[in-house]
Amino acid sequence: MLGPGSYRLKFLARENESGRIGSFEEDLNLPAAQYEKLELSPMLLSSQLAPVQGRTSEVSKKTLGREAKLKSSPLEFSGERIVPSVTRVFTTRQQLYVFFQAYVPQKTDASKMRAGLVFIHGAQRRDETALVEPAAVDEGTHTASFRINLPLEKFAPGAYTVQAVVVEDGGDLVAFGRNNFELRIPSR
Repeated sequence: MLGPGSYRLKFLARENESGRIGSFEEDLNLPAAQYEKLELSPMLLSSQLAPVQGRTSEVSKKTLGREAKLKSSPLEFSGERIVPSVTRVFTTRQQLYVFFQAYVPQKTDASKMRAGLVFIHGAQRRDETALVEPAAVDEGTHTASFRINLPLEKFAPGAYTVQAVVVEDGGDLVAFGRNNFELRIPSR
């Protein structure tokens, strides 16, 4: 586990058949956790769910070992995994899947968190979802995971900001997170 600080993330991928190599680098800043404050993870946007596949022996031979694999992923739920969108470009025929986590202060019950989404198009608030309970709660890490999905067919094409609002039911904790996406009419 990494401590707070600034890091440089480097990925290298090799395609086995052609031998082509690609790389990606990005700065990563990990702030110190604020244990008495409600905080949110970045929002993950997706239009795709994939069935969770069992880990094959072929895959495990090529990893760094058992410790390199997550025991479970918060992106996996009920046998499906949310596949993150890299481009954040969607069409009006797709479903939008939004995933984020709320990191709850130690003395707060994570199951009392509620979350909803607000959609902003241009400078105007266009739509919002109802507040929902967490899809999963991890008492050990004081984390509430939220998975919200909705069809995009009722939205007009254009640039959107989606804002997550997390509140404590019956309490006074609140936190906000934002992400952007582009909505287009599908080509035929």
